[in-house]
Amino acid sequence: MDVDLTLRSILVAVFAVAAFSKLRSVSSFRDFAESLRPLGAARSAPAVVAGEVLVVVLLLTRWALVGYLVAAGILLVFVTGIARSLRQDVPVSCRCFGGRGGRLGGRHVVRNLLLVVVAVAGASVTSGSLPASAGGAALAAGSGLLLSLLFIGWDELAFVAGLDERGTAAR
Repeated sequence: MDVDLTLRSILVAVFAVAAFSKLRSVSSFRDFAESLRPLGAARSAPAVVAGEVLVVVLLLTRWALVGYLVAAGILLVFVTGIARSLRQDVPVSCRCFGGRGGRLGGRHVVRNLLLVVVAVAGASVTSGSLPASAGGAALAAGSGLLLSLLFIGWDELAFVAGLDERGTAAR
């Protein structure tokens, strides 16, 4: 199986769903921008979405290495913002994938750091080309899309696991 294509597929799906969820309507984008206000970052909402779209485009082209590096950079900015909100005890709603996400917490730091690992691993193995066989490509892409659901559904998995907003066991 082609590891590069699997890792690309994970990140393409995660960033595409994130961007689409914010761009699907004016109110979705407005809600996302408003969710950044407690961090003083509401004006950065267009740049966040543009970055997410850029990652998708780069990873789908021969510029995959750049896409992986941009993805890692964006995710580290997200981790920094989440850590800042936690340190200052500023409640920020997670609108990462649209909807009414819970409060950003430690579980989001973990999710984004795992995605950084995916991006760095991808950058280290990318060849910039697609697999030779269609079957191998389908298996790699399908595996990546399936794995992306773990990240996209992270909050739901945390709920099922009994974790609270901060990522600790709920009482």
